[in-house]
Amino acid sequence: MAYFQRNKGLKKNKILISGVITHGVLIQKTATNSEIDDKMVYKLIFKFHDLNENAFTVTVKTNKPEPLEDEKKEMLIYNQYNPKKAVLIDDLPWNVPEYIKTNWA
Repeated sequence: MAYFQRNKGLKKNKILISGVITHGVLIQKTATNSEIDDKMVYKLIFKFHDLNENAFTVTVKTNKPEPLEDEKKEMLIYNQYNPKKAVLIDDLPWNVPEYIKTNWA
């Protein structure tokens, strides 16, 4: 399990280092059949456009959807060579979202 979490973190790190910042719009929110810490897990799907105006989606599953719903458009970073690989800024751990928003937005 630690191996998979490490690889997931490395992939997000690569996107953060060389990705393109844009904004996505929440297009779907669905409750899943699972809970974490007695809180329902939700699947959120966001739509965004790359530099060529092609549309893509990014999906997040979380039991804390509030940070991902607090803005009309959520900031995200995607891999410019493979836009299907994207990370929502507010889904990152600790104070990383605030740092990115302060220094790069």
